[in-house]
Amino acid sequence: MSIWEFCIRRPVFTITLIVTMLAFGVLGYTRMGIDLYPRIEPPVVAVSTILQGASPEVMDQDVTRVIEEQVGTLEGVEVITSTSSESRSDVTIQFKLSRDLDAAAQEVRDRVGVAALRLPPDIEPPIVQKIDPDAQAVMWLSVSGNGPYRELSYYSEKVIKERLQTQPGVGAVELGGFQKKAIRVWVDPDRLRSFRLGPADVVNALQAWQLELPGGRTETEVSESTIKVEGEYKTIEGLASLIVKQENGALVRLSDLSQVEDGLEDLRGACRYNEKQSIGLGILKQSGGNTVAVCEAVKAALPEIREQIPDWIHVDVAYDASPSIRASIEGVQFDVLFGALFTCLVIGLFLRDWRSTLISVLAIPTSLVSYFFLAERLGFTINQMTMLGMSLAVGLVIDDAIVVIESIHRRLDLGDDAFEAARRGTGEVAFAVIAATLAIGAIFLPITFISGVIGQFFIPFGLTVAVTILLSLVVSLTLTPMLGARLMRKEATEGWLARALAWPVETLESLYRRVLAISIHNLFTRLVTLAIALAIFVLSLGAASRLGTEFMPATDSGNFLVFFKTPLGSSLELTSKRIEAAEKIVLGRKEVEGAFMAIGLFDGQPNSGLFFATLVPREKRDKSQQELMSELRGQLADIPGLQSFVVANDPLLVGAGATRSTDIAYVMLGPDLADLERFSDAIKQKMIESGSFVDVDDDLELSRPQVDVELNREAAADLGLNTRDISLAVQVMMGGLNAAKFQEGGDRYDIRVKARDSFRLTSDNIGRIAVRTPGGGMMDLASVLSVRDGLGPNQINRYNQQRSVTISANVKGIAAGEGTEKFLAICHQVIEGNPQYSLVPTGQSKLFREAAAYLGFAFIMAFLVVYGVLAMQFESFVHPFTVMLTVPLATIGVFFALFVTGATVNVYSFIGVIMLSGIVTRNAILLIDRINQRRDLGQDLRAAVLEAGPIRLRPILMTSIAAAVGILPVALGLSEGGEARAPMGIAVIGGLCTSTFLTLFVIPCVYMLLDFLGGKRSHSRA
Repeated sequence: MSIWEFCIRRPVFTITLIVTMLAFGVLGYTRMGIDLYPRIEPPVVAVSTILQGASPEVMDQDVTRVIEEQVGTLEGVEVITSTSSESRSDVTIQFKLSRDLDAAAQEVRDRVGVAALRLPPDIEPPIVQKIDPDAQAVMWLSVSGNGPYRELSYYSEKVIKERLQTQPGVGAVELGGFQKKAIRVWVDPDRLRSFRLGPADVVNALQAWQLELPGGRTETEVSESTIKVEGEYKTIEGLASLIVKQENGALVRLSDLSQVEDGLEDLRGACRYNEKQSIGLGILKQSGGNTVAVCEAVKAALPEIREQIPDWIHVDVAYDASPSIRASIEGVQFDVLFGALFTCLVIGLFLRDWRSTLISVLAIPTSLVSYFFLAERLGFTINQMTMLGMSLAVGLVIDDAIVVIESIHRRLDLGDDAFEAARRGTGEVAFAVIAATLAIGAIFLPITFISGVIGQFFIPFGLTVAVTILLSLVVSLTLTPMLGARLMRKEATEGWLARALAWPVETLESLYRRVLAISIHNLFTRLVTLAIALAIFVLSLGAASRLGTEFMPATDSGNFLVFFKTPLGSSLELTSKRIEAAEKIVLGRKEVEGAFMAIGLFDGQPNSGLFFATLVPREKRDKSQQELMSELRGQLADIPGLQSFVVANDPLLVGAGATRSTDIAYVMLGPDLADLERFSDAIKQKMIESGSFVDVDDDLELSRPQVDVELNREAAADLGLNTRDISLAVQVMMGGLNAAKFQEGGDRYDIRVKARDSFRLTSDNIGRIAVRTPGGGMMDLASVLSVRDGLGPNQINRYNQQRSVTISANVKGIAAGEGTEKFLAICHQVIEGNPQYSLVPTGQSKLFREAAAYLGFAFIMAFLVVYGVLAMQFESFVHPFTVMLTVPLATIGVFFALFVTGATVNVYSFIGVIMLSGIVTRNAILLIDRINQRRDLGQDLRAAVLEAGPIRLRPILMTSIAAAVGILPVALGLSEGGEARAPMGIAVIGGLCTSTFLTLFVIPCVYMLLDFLGGKRSHSRA
């Protein structure tokens, strides 16, 4: 007994099965998180190392290279990048996705432990940590007010931050533009000299007197007591009385040498929101958390938090990632719902019967809702890709039910009763339905083998389509025939509306029968038909050659970023003044709702930062985000001394290792930093001159102002001094040193020793720093060193253990693919004759290359997999070839549709083509299966083709039109973020149009031609 016969006889079982599927689907939906994209988890481990006072060159040679040499030989390493800056080395190791992150991190720790034996002795222990892709702020809050900064900082850190960290889903809260409390010891160099003391004496005194050590315990037969030595001062006044020196009965206290105050740590960054100075609080979600839920929880907690802080402190939401995510998901859900409505309308017009229409459309909610249970079990979120898969599936999940319903209708018309019509009608098309569904499902099998970021991005999409279609197969073979047996009836007479709706289809069937008879009349007419199809295909290749290429179309997300930087060496005050001018321009645009600015937020550099610009809702502005970004580029470029880069805010590129979402990003590798700078400058200049690029930038900075201090080692040695003594003195007086800790209110704060501000205004005062020699004498450093102003690198970058510079830009007036070709041509022209310098794509350029390679592989493999599936189902090597001819017929419509609409070839349109490879085969399967059925009954070839074509015309048209209208909302791109998704819908609709039309004529001709060439029937029923 077949499954459909069992379900027809057991309606309670069938209904219970479907209701259970729906119930579990609803349960899965309620437990799924919401995010913009699927979770991208590249196994990345970072090693951070601090060596106070070391230059970028020293960090590069003595730290970074040593660590890279050790970790570079680990198994599964894909890319190693590093940055060496002043006092800091950061090495990032990205492994292949097949590596377990925990195991990889442990291996890195082991190798770093070996490398530590070769690192400088004064270095801090390297920190090895796994990089969480979710470790970026999904929301920024601005805390501002007109009261004392000390109170503002206290409430920001101790009240607001701690309250936010307890909210559901919040992983951490980071502070920006924040000065933590610190005990400042402002040393007076003249007083220090007068008491015959050096900077090291102050540091040593603090480290000797301001500390607590365990004192052990007293023990008796019945009790024990802990001994606590009160070794730390508890007040600022007490700390100021600390004894630094005692000589001849006279005490030199810390207050005699310096001013001790309850102050703040050094300020290296700043935040502003809507032109007001503020403290920024960045909300980081927990790993794998729900972005929308986290942001909603934070906003829900703000009213209660505001009640716990003074009225003069204002807490505002400066940046929120959730509205754009929610709007984008709602946009895709809109596409799904309206696609379903359009599909139902089309089915109703074709079937002209409410019972049949209802039975058919039940496949849509049943298949889509049931899928959520499996999606939740797989750890998927409700994101653009899963919902986009459903948008495409809307028009496909109903296809199987349509074919079954149409076959039952035909059996009713032939006189069968409802039960017999349902049994026989389902049985007649079951093979074709299963074959077509498995072919479409098999098309997504190769996608699951795509690796890298692209694989993690598209696998949820492919599985969504494949699983929903397989679920629709279950529905069409269980629920559909059961309901058909009980609800469908042969109407004695049709009403005038039904007759009116039937007339176009019947006319089309009659016309198709006549044209088909002409096209298959003889060998000549068949060859002419194939020649016409081939000519159309060749013309489409001409249109394809004129299509632009890019990774992903730009979208209007309602927010964007403005990166900026002032000349190297600029102070925080100077950068802030430049930014105030940029802030007025950005906020002066009526399309901008708010702008959160941060200086030194990520790299601690006072000359660089970024804006988070939030736009008013899309319906309230007359300019798109891209238009506004283009205009702002021109306006910001007029600010003297400020370089700005207006880019999209795309979290997808985090997984690709990019810091900015730019159309072009390439790493140039080479042995010499000076040559890298020369080549990079030449390339950037040519790019700007071409007029095809904007936001041109690189990350190589070799001209940072620096003060070079050269030691006279012989003179220093004669005085009993060494490099450590001299460097420590300079560091304490000019840079500052955290010498000890001060406890207050349960918290511990740094005690920072530094020369007073007036002494640090000029580098000439370095020579005036007095140090005490081992013999007890005092001397100025001018006698053992010379000082001169110079230039040095701000940071040194390496890529796979080679020195590197990353060049990035956005295109202007051309597609990203064409821009990449122009960029590479410029690069090859500049570095021609220097084979030791090479280029490697990164960021969006890397993703585009990977996408093209992986999706091309997936397309070829999908073609072969579908062919294999069809060969097994038809038990023939010929019929699958005939069926697969529908794929090039579909690409005709893809190329023409993209060309006419001005869309590009990108990952969305490419994945649309891959899906078409499975979708369009359904029509050919239906047609060939019917021909085979008639021939199995002894009918001659020509008669079988002429009968099968008109009979299968209606289900072919219904399924094709249903699939097209189901994805029509996606193609129109009217919803939030629809600009990116539109090329997929355009490609699918274009391919369905040409494939459906040409399949009806080309497939019968090819079938008959292959039968003629074989000299016998070349088919066998499976």
